[in-house]
Amino acid sequence: MTIRVIQWATGAVGSTTLKAIIEHPDLELVGVWVHTPEKVGKDAGELAGGLPPTGVLATNDRDALIALDADVVVHCPAGQGPIEERDRDVFDLLRSGKNVVSSTGPYFVPELRSPEYAQRIEDACREGGTTLMSAGANPDVVVPWLGAALTRMSLDVDHIYLAEIDDFSPNPNLNMMVELLGLGKPADEFEPWMEEGGYFQQSVAEWLHLLARNIGVELDKVEGSFELFLATRDFEIPVGKINKGTVCGAAFKWSAARFGETRPFMDFEFIYTVQRDHPDFPGLPLEVRLVVEIEGSPSSRTTVDLAPSLDPNAAVPGASLASGVFQTAGASVFNCIPVVLEAPPGLFTMPVPGAWQSRSTK
Repeated sequence: MTIRVIQWATGAVGSTTLKAIIEHPDLELVGVWVHTPEKVGKDAGELAGGLPPTGVLATNDRDALIALDADVVVHCPAGQGPIEERDRDVFDLLRSGKNVVSSTGPYFVPELRSPEYAQRIEDACREGGTTLMSAGANPDVVVPWLGAALTRMSLDVDHIYLAEIDDFSPNPNLNMMVELLGLGKPADEFEPWMEEGGYFQQSVAEWLHLLARNIGVELDKVEGSFELFLATRDFEIPVGKINKGTVCGAAFKWSAARFGETRPFMDFEFIYTVQRDHPDFPGLPLEVRLVVEIEGSPSSRTTVDLAPSLDPNAAVPGASLASGVFQTAGASVFNCIPVVLEAPPGLFTMPVPGAWQSRSTK
């Protein structure tokens, strides 16, 4: 049975899922939504990285796409965009009878925003008889799912540490690099997005609370802090020049204790740079490293290194060093298309069978 699919946004992650949809024999691409006016009217094959024409032209007419007959929408907008705009699109798509698998939140633990917000999601799903699932590499796979899954090897858990460490130097996404990550800006103009409800604070709080839910732990407030890396020299990257003394990276850290306790039970770090030889940046064998450490009985450490290929001599068509992380994120969304179609109506999160369970939530 052919599955009819709409691709929503074609940035770094969305172009990866778009290519996978076009090339899959059991999927039929029926629509593509784009944000930038320059992409309107272009064939989906071109937006997917030079594939043959598909006959499906990109549009920014959301109402026309919502009116289309489709089984699922692969929703990959810029994560730092206004939540209200994302909600309007997602809720209308759900109400129109289309399942949605999204690369962004706040759809992991929406009750963190408010019980009423979570109810709005359930109401939209009920009206359309549809399912909403958030997916991706980090979020979804690494923190809530892999973090919980690896506790299966422990009889008791005292502390969980997670990290994502990125070399973003080849990344061509100007909006992400400058507006979200603050690269190339003077230190006093850096916006950490860590205020209550800010992009990073909201996202990480969701991931950690979902991980906690998966292992039967109740968390207290998630607290964050950060340190900047300032460039030690002038250099060029695909999105422009980084001047000496401007922001070339940052190390974010979030901690959360169990409810009623003070000692952190979970720590998550997000460390990134575009100056790979910066003295404060951890060494990386490839472009991205994901780390999960379980301190308990027994303890374990797992590292996952990401790149377009692990073979340094492999020729990967169209790949840059940065594409590994985007391909991973896209694959983690794309592979959940059958999951969201088979799930019951409502908000769905991936279960983690066999994860360690706390004997007490306090």
